[in-house]
Amino acid sequence: MAKVLTASRNLDRRNDTGMVVYEPVVVTSETIYKGSLVFLTTGGLVTSNISNAAGPCVGVALEQSDVGDGTVTCKVGSRAEFLLPSSSIDATNLFVSRIYAVDDTTITDSTSSGVLVGIVTGLGSAANTAWCLVGQDTMAGSGATGATGATGATGPTGPTGPTGPTGP
Repeated sequence: MAKVLTASRNLDRRNDTGMVVYEPVVVTSETIYKGSLVFLTTGGLVTSNISNAAGPCVGVALEQSDVGDGTVTCKVGSRAEFLLPSSSIDATNLFVSRIYAVDDTTITDSTSSGVLVGIVTGLGSAANTAWCLVGQDTMAGSGATGATGATGATGPTGPTGPTGPTGP
């Protein structure tokens, strides 16, 4: 499935004090609905159509966008936990499994879609739901590798200490 949402939806969200909000440009002729998973395209724009995704999930749409025309943006939240429908998530996935998109609403632990969403942080109280830490930079602890920061320059040499006592 590529895109299943036809209207906005509210998603439960938790642990969002570190959430980052982006406003990327939406691909032409697409409406991104509130609550959709949002993906990066090859042109650096965003889509909720997994068939057009060229990169990982960048977050969840926090509001509905207008129809994309090359200038329209969509407010997208990342680095927060969202309660998402799941097709195969259980307790064995907690904090260790990378989670992938099935479509613009559903997550799975299967790599068949190839579009990375985040990691599972809890199971929902309703059947077939899971809490997922969403966003391309939330992969710490999941075996994903991220960019390594630059090493700083070596600092100056400190002063020479006093000479010890001379032996007998």
